[in-house]
Amino acid sequence: MKSKPVVALFLALLSVQSLTYAGFSAQKVSANYYWYYLQYQKFETQIDIQGLFYETTITVRASLANRTESYWSNNSYHTRCARPNSGNYIWNWTFALPEECMITDLQIYDEDAGKFVSAQVMDLTTGEAQYEENSQNTPSVLLREHRSRTYSGDWDQYYQLKISPVGRDESKEFVLKYLSPCHMYWDVRRLFIKSRQFYTPSTDDCAATSTPAEFLLLDHNHPDSPPETVSNFPMSWIQNERYWYASDGPSNIHFADHSILRVKSENNDDHFLQIYQDGENAFYQMSVYPGIELENVQNRNIVILFDLISEGNTSNRSEIIESMYYPITKSTTSQDSLIFIINDFQPRRLDPNFQPRSESLIREHLQTVKSTIPLLNNLPFLLKEAINLLNEMDKSGEIWIISNDNDHGSPKQTAMDIIDQTLYQAQNEVKFYIIDACRYSNGNDYLYENLFRLTKGNYKTLRDYETYNWPDVGIDCFATTVSMVEVNPIPANGLSYSRISMNRDRVSFNNMTRYFQIGKFDGGIPFTLQFFGNLNQDLYSKTMILEDNTDEIDENQKKYPETYWYGNYIFNELFQQPQSYETIRYIETLSQQQRILTPYSAFVLPGLDGYTGFKNLTEKDTVSLASTVAQEMEEIPICYHMAAYPNPFNPVTTIFVQGPRQGLGNDARIEIYNCRGQKLKTVQLGNLRNQNEIRIQWDGTDGYGSTVASGTYLVVFRSDSWKQSLKILLSR
Repeated sequence: MKSKPVVALFLALLSVQSLTYAGFSAQKVSANYYWYYLQYQKFETQIDIQGLFYETTITVRASLANRTESYWSNNSYHTRCARPNSGNYIWNWTFALPEECMITDLQIYDEDAGKFVSAQVMDLTTGEAQYEENSQNTPSVLLREHRSRTYSGDWDQYYQLKISPVGRDESKEFVLKYLSPCHMYWDVRRLFIKSRQFYTPSTDDCAATSTPAEFLLLDHNHPDSPPETVSNFPMSWIQNERYWYASDGPSNIHFADHSILRVKSENNDDHFLQIYQDGENAFYQMSVYPGIELENVQNRNIVILFDLISEGNTSNRSEIIESMYYPITKSTTSQDSLIFIINDFQPRRLDPNFQPRSESLIREHLQTVKSTIPLLNNLPFLLKEAINLLNEMDKSGEIWIISNDNDHGSPKQTAMDIIDQTLYQAQNEVKFYIIDACRYSNGNDYLYENLFRLTKGNYKTLRDYETYNWPDVGIDCFATTVSMVEVNPIPANGLSYSRISMNRDRVSFNNMTRYFQIGKFDGGIPFTLQFFGNLNQDLYSKTMILEDNTDEIDENQKKYPETYWYGNYIFNELFQQPQSYETIRYIETLSQQQRILTPYSAFVLPGLDGYTGFKNLTEKDTVSLASTVAQEMEEIPICYHMAAYPNPFNPVTTIFVQGPRQGLGNDARIEIYNCRGQKLKTVQLGNLRNQNEIRIQWDGTDGYGSTVASGTYLVVFRSDSWKQSLKILLSR
C-alpha cells in the first residue's frame, strides 16, 4: 500500500539566531554526512505584477550532482568523479526574504499521484511532530521561519525549508510562492528577484549540465511593455505568448540575489484604484499624485551651484551630473527662472541673468558642467557669488547646491563663518536645497544642516543610496512638496475603516511622487478622495473622484490587497501586542484562513538585552484576557446580546447592548480595557431600568482624551444584573 505524502507548512518564532549559512545542503538520514551539490532539471522564476503588488513563484526540480574529488595515491594527487553516498537524505534550504514579503503557498510534486500537493498551515507543535514522525519514510516537508529582535528593534528573520526523505538518485520538485509590495518610485515600480538563493548549480566537470535559469514576467497593467534592468540582471527579454521571457546558462550566472527590475507605473493617469469584493469583505489598493496646481506654486528664482571635482573617479562625477537632469527638470516649472553657477577655478555664471526654465537650457548647461572639471572644490566662494547675485538683483530665491566638498563642516567655527558671510548677508529671503555628493561621511554635515534648517529648505546625501536611486533622491530634495500628508478615501454609500500606508514611512510627497494605500471598506464606487497636507506652510487640500480600474484581472491577482492586508495586520498589529492566548489562537486562525506563513503558536517574551525570546504557548502559560479583567463575571443570560459595528473599526465604532424587556438594570456602565487588562475608559450609563437597548460610540480615546494605538480591546458592560464582555479591534 502506497503512503500518501504528508506536507506541513508552518512558521515559528525561535530564540535569538542568525542566518549563518544561506543556500543548500543535504544531510544523510541518521548520519553525520553532508552533500552540497545539485543538478537542476528545472529552475523557473515567474513574476505576476498587478497594481501595487507582485507575486513570485519559484519552481525547482533537482537531484544531487557529482563532484570532482582529489585523493593521494602512489605519492601523488589524483582526481576522480565522486557520487554522494547511497541512501536517503534530508534536503535543506536556508534563505531570506525582505520582512515585507509574505509566503503564501508551498507545493510538492507527488510522483505517485502525478500532481502538485499544497502544504497545510498548522500549529508548530503539531507540524514538527508530524514531520519528525514521517520524515524518514514518508514524503514530507517542513517550512518554518526564525525570527528575533535586533538591538535597533527590527526583525532579524530567515527561513528553513526541509524535504525528506530523498534518495541519492531521486529528483524532487517544489513550488514556493510569496507576495511582495512593489517598491514605488516617481515613474516606475521596482521588483526584487530573490530566487538566486535556490539556484546553485554545480559547474564541476563531473556534474551533468543543469538546465538554465528561466524567468517569466507578466505585468497585468502593461502586458506589452518589457521589464527593464535596474541592477544585476543583464539578460534580455523576449515576448513569449503572455509572458516576457529571459534565461541564463548555469555556467555563467549573471543574476544575483539582489537583482532589481523595473516596470511602468500602475497606470498612465494621476490615480489608480482597484477594488476586490468577496462576500462581506471588500478591499482596495490605490495610488494618487498630490496634483499640485501651478496656481498653488510660487514663481521661483533658482540659483543652481555645481561644485564637483573628480575625487579620482571621473565616471562617478559624470554619473552624479547625469542623474541630476530629471530632478532639475521635473522639480521646476515654466514659471521658474534659473541661473547656473559652476566651479571653474573661480565661480562662473553660465548666464548673465536669470533665464526662463526650459529643458534645452538645463541639458545644455549640464553638458557644460560635465566638461568643466575643476581640481579643487570652491564651495564658499560659490555660495558668496550666489548671495551677491540675488542681492544685486534685489530678489529672493532658492539656492540649489550639488557639491562633493567635504572640507568646510569642521571645525564648527569654519561652518559658522561661511554662514555669516553668505546666508546672513542676504538682503531677501533665501532657501537652501542641498545634495551632498561627497563619498565620505561627516564632511560638510554641520554646514549643510544649519543652512537648510535655518532657511526651511532640504538636504539629501547621495552616499546613503545606490547610484540608481540618485534621480529619486534629487527629486525628493528639490521638488515642491506637500508634507504631513493625510489621504481619506470615502466609498460611495460607505466608509473605509481600515487604511494601511504603503509608503515606507514617507510623509511628504512632491508632484512627481505617488501616495500608496490599501484598505478594507464598506460601500461601492466611485471613491471620493480627500487629500490633505501642508504646502508652503499653508494647508493644501484636493478632492478627487476615483473610478475602479476596469481591466480584466484574474481572481488570484484581485486578492493581493486582501492577502497583504491580513499579513500586515498580523505582523504589524497583532504581533506588536503583548500576547494573550486568545491573540495567539486568533493568529493561527487567520493564517490558516488566508494561507499566509505567520508566527502563530509562539509566545513573545521581550528580553532586557533588547532581543526577544520565544517559546511554544500552552493554555497554562496565560490567563484569558476576559478572566483577567473580569474574573467575577457571571455566565451570559440567554436573552442577552452585545455587539459592535464596524469591527474592526477606524476611527469610530458603535457599541450595542440589548437586554430583556424589564430593562438593563441600575448603575450600568461600559468599561474599555487594553490587552494587558488595564482599564482605559469608563462610560457611566445611569439608570436603565426601563430601557432594553443602548448605543454608545467609542472614538479610540482613553479617559484623558488621548488617542490609543491600534490593537485589540475588551469592552465590558456592567450593571447590577448583567456582566459581559466583547472583543473589538482598532486598526488605524
